[in-house]
Amino acid sequence: TMSSTTFTTTYSVNNASFSAGLQGSLGCGYMLSDHVGIQLDASIGIANTKYSFTDNTATYAGYNGIETNILKANTPVLLMPSLVLQTGSESAWNLYSRLGPVLPINSKITLDQVINLPSIPETIDFTSQFKSSFSLGFTASAGVQYKINDNMTIWGEMSVLSMSLFIKESDLKRVTDNGQSVPLDSIPGAHTTKYSKNVVVDTNYAQFPTFSQPFSN
Repeated sequence: TMSSTTFTTTYSVNNASFSAGLQGSLGCGYMLSDHVGIQLDASIGIANTKYSFTDNTATYAGYNGIETNILKANTPVLLMPSLVLQTGSESAWNLYSRLGPVLPINSKITLDQVINLPSIPETIDFTSQFKSSFSLGFTASAGVQYKINDNMTIWGEMSVLSMSLFIKESDLKRVTDNGQSVPLDSIPGAHTTKYSKNVVVDTNYAQFPTFSQPFSN
């Protein structure tokens, strides 16, 4: 939501998650008995979904332009230790479930703020990186296995991950002007912005209220 003395504009983005996209998964586990076990899974983002928003009424340095904000998770890594419960291996069919916390090991998000000024023409790209405060999530799965023979098993599974992380800091990493790199020390203003739940915004714009980023799926 953006507000001024003359207007208020609210944007709502639905069905977005920074854990969406192509993921790699690695896991290991140990069954303590036929019915109870433990497992540790790691989810690593390989090609995560990009989200973009374009404002055709933007202005920059007194010029009318088009601003596009592109956000993408930067190779997120999530660890998921879980308790495993299953009906057992006495028959060909085995019903099982897993549940446990989610630990965000890497949850950085990259923002490309691209400003296109057609009348000059000029295109400026500000690249920033968001860091999140540590917070636990939750994951649960339920599935069924069918043992065809000693060498082959087929299975199906449904899973859910619930996690939202609050932004704690953003850092300006790179600026380009028409594709050419611009030294960061020539860019005025704060290059690092802090975010918190209790904050007073001042004229330096070095701190803002925090907001959460969704990683659920």
